[in-house]
Amino acid sequence: MEIPKVILSKKGLDSSDGNTLPNLIWDDEFVVFPMIDSKNLDEYCSGNKKLAYRDMKICSDNNFWDYMEKSKKFMSERMQKSYDKLTNSKHFHADPNLINFWGTKNFVGSLGQCDIAQDFLNSHNIRKGDIFLFFNRFTKVNKEKDHFIFDCYFEDRYVIYGYLIVDEFFNLDNGNNNLLDKYDCLKFNPHIQTKHYAKKHHNNTIYVGRKYGMFNFNEKLILTSPYSKNKTNIIVPELANVKVNCETKESQSQKFDQDGRFTLLDRCQEYVLEENEQVLNWALELIKENLK
Repeated sequence: MEIPKVILSKKGLDSSDGNTLPNLIWDDEFVVFPMIDSKNLDEYCSGNKKLAYRDMKICSDNNFWDYMEKSKKFMSERMQKSYDKLTNSKHFHADPNLINFWGTKNFVGSLGQCDIAQDFLNSHNIRKGDIFLFFNRFTKVNKEKDHFIFDCYFEDRYVIYGYLIVDEFFNLDNGNNNLLDKYDCLKFNPHIQTKHYAKKHHNNTIYVGRKYGMFNFNEKLILTSPYSKNKTNIIVPELANVKVNCETKESQSQKFDQDGRFTLLDRCQEYVLEENEQVLNWALELIKENLK
C-alpha cells in the first residue's frame, strides 16, 4: 500500500502580490485574507446580491470587520492602502476554501490549481488520500476593547494554518462536467466560477476533501526559524533529512538538513515531501493536535 504524500502548499495573501497587510493570528485563530484576483472579471453573487469582500465570514468573531476598521489608525499608510484595496474589491480569489465564507449548504473543502504548479502536482501523481498542509506569513495581534494592535514580538513569520486531505480531484479544462450537481458549494471557487480560467489556463484542476479545516494557533505550527533574520529559513525538526521536490525549475530536488532546516524558494507554491512514515506521522499528528 502506498504511503500518502504530504504537500506543503503556500497559499493566501502575500507580500509578493504587492500587499503589505499581513494575515493575522487573532485570539489564537488564523485569519487568512484571500488575494485580489484582477483577472477574475466575474463577481460573487448570492441570488441577486453581489458579494463584497466584507461579506465573507472570515473568522468566528462576528465583529471582526468592525475591529479592522477601528484598527486602521494603528496601521502604516501603506498597510491602510492595502486594506482599503482588499475590502473595496469584488474580484477576489477565495482559494483554498477551508471556511464556509458565505454559508453554502453541504460545504466541503477545496483547492484549485493550474498551469505550471498543477503540472508539477500531476508529475508527482497527487491522488486520493494525499495531504495538503497550507502555510503563509502571519503577524499576531493583541485585541483591545474595540480595536487591535500588532504584536511586535511576532511579526511576519511563516506558519502552517490549515489542511485538506484529497477525496477527489477534477480537471476542468473541458468544463466542470456537472461537478456543481455534486458539489454545489464549489460555485464560489474561482477555478470554477470564472470564465478566465477556462480560457487562459491549462490543467485547471480542483481538489475536493471532506476532511479539511483551519487550525488553532500553536507554537508547533511555526515554520520560520527563530534563529534567522531571513524569514524564508524554516525549521521543522521532525523533517530532518527529508527530501523535498520543489515546483521551481531552478531546484526541483532539495532536502531538509540534519536539524530540520530548509530555505523556502522564491515564487514556489508547492513542496512535495518525501513519502515515508516519518513525514506522514508528523502531518497526521499536526492535524490531530491543532484542528479546531
